[in-house]
Amino acid sequence: MIEVDGRPASERQREAVAGFIDTTTTGAGDDVVFGTKTPKRVDEAWSARTDLVRERLAEEGMSVPDHGIRATARLVGVEPTPEGHRRKVRCQLTLQGFDLSDLPAGARVSDASLTSSVDMVLAPDGFLLEQASRRTTRLTVTFERPGEPPRSLELRDTTAYESHNRPL
Repeated sequence: MIEVDGRPASERQREAVAGFIDTTTTGAGDDVVFGTKTPKRVDEAWSARTDLVRERLAEEGMSVPDHGIRATARLVGVEPTPEGHRRKVRCQLTLQGFDLSDLPAGARVSDASLTSSVDMVLAPDGFLLEQASRRTTRLTVTFERPGEPPRSLELRDTTAYESHNRPL
């Protein structure tokens, strides 16, 4: 469910923020952005491909300063099963100080932040077990227009995936 300022978002509001909620990149899925080619120990973290995240954001009309993007992944647990080990992974994306291209005339962003966290459970064969996975996103944007007080928008979205498996 998507909320705006603590209330359910209208259809128009959901459409307006659709690009913020999807954190995958065009041509590169979550595994390319957040994956690792080397084995990790439980609680070990690694940096994700911020260059690919930045490309996707640019496609969506967002510019983010060099210091304003952070993407990490962490192996939070391993669960033995008869088929092999399930891996629990948390991916986090944080954006600060970004700008938007499609604001009303004369408006400018004075403050913006986005945090998105995805908790995934990967089957031994590398498939995402969606019934055990969840994504939480929070977006806050304050913008100003000359002669008007600043306006803020806060969005919160939590998605529990359906029970279909898909390759990551």
